[in-house]
Formats: sequence, structure tokens, C-alpha cells
Amino acid sequence: MKGKRDLPARRFPAQDRHGMMLTMAFDSIIGAATLFAAAVAGWMSARPQRAASRLYVRFAAVLLAALAVCVGLESAGLQLGGVAVLFLLPLASGSLAVAALARFARRPPPLAAGLLLAVMLVTGLAAALTGWTMVSLVPVVLFSLLIGVVALGGMAPLAALGALALLAAALAFLEKGAGTGMLLFLAAAIIGLSRAAPSAAAVEQAAGVGRNNRAIGRPG
Repeated sequence: MKGKRDLPARRFPAQDRHGMMLTMAFDSIIGAATLFAAAVAGWMSARPQRAASRLYVRFAAVLLAALAVCVGLESAGLQLGGVAVLFLLPLASGSLAVAALARFARRPPPLAAGLLLAVMLVTGLAAALTGWTMVSLVPVVLFSLLIGVVALGGMAPLAALGALALLAAALAFLEKGAGTGMLLFLAAAIIGLSRAAPSAAAVEQAAGVGRNNRAIGRPG
């Protein structure tokens, strides 16, 4: 139309996109580094727990550390983050659920725990191969709810918050562009589920000492 001025075109769109990509990559690296540090801290802070739960917490911490490494490698052009989430998250959440049951309820039989983790391994592999996100995330949601229930029953609010963070991580993965938030929620989850309140840690250590004393015939 005569007399109508065209709107000015956006300047330097390529530079804007490049800057946005660099920002997203930097955020992913920060989230991956935070998750890796939290996984290491969770592995170490699980020491006061009984062996029945400590082994599964540390296994989950190793899996989440591997997830953090895979996400960090995306900055080098290796697109491993999404596949690693689908593959590792069901197995890590299943391991945390077994640990929570051993801590706050009744220790699952080793055969049942092994079968559960085997099923989660197959589930994660199927999700990674097919790309079906819900196949991977539905078990994570169910396990997070189970952990929250048994943690509240065991009067462990920190572990219950860890379960809530695990649930938030699963929901964040469904949102496009919320990958860094998912990593931070996972970091909070492993910290909350590996650390025990001071009183709870003392009770667990005292229970372990009592069992050892009874085993060798000394008074607890």
C-alpha cells in the first residue's frame, strides 16, 4: 500500500540464534555438572544407611552420574542426553524405591528387588529404542509416589522432598526446554534420598550395632 512503511527487519538473526544456542548449551553444562556433583555427594552421604538401602542408593547415584556425563557430552555434538534419560531414569528410580522400602518399611527380598531392576532395565531399553517417553516416565512417577508414601510413613521429610523432586524431574522432562530444570530436580532428589536426618542416621547406626552385638552374643 502506498505511503505504508515496511517494518524494519530483525538485525543479525544468525547471531541471535547462535547466542541462544550457546546459552542453552551453557545451561545444560551447568545442570549436568550440578547433577554429577550431587550424585557424588549422594554416594558419599549414603554411608550411614544400612547396607540393604545403601547399595541401591549408591547404584542410583552412579546411574545419575552417568546421565550427567551423557548430557554434558551433548556440548561436544553427541546427542546422548535424551536417550540416556529414557534408558537410565526408570532403573535409577526403581533402585531408589527399593532403597526407600528397605529404609522406611520392609526390606524387599533380594530376588524381588533383582527382578524389579531387571524389568526397569528392559523398560528403559525399550523406551530408548522406540523413543516412547511415557514408557520410561510412568514408572518414574509411580516410584516417586511410592517413595513419598513410605518416607512420610517413616517420618523422613527430607526423603519425602527428594521423592517430590524426582516426580518434578519426570514432569519437567515432558516440557520442551526444561532439560536443565530436570537435571536440577534430579540433583535434589538424589541428595534428599541419600541423606538421612541426624536422628534417623543415629537410629540406623544403632540398629546396625545392635544386630552385630546380638550376632556375636553381646548385649546391645
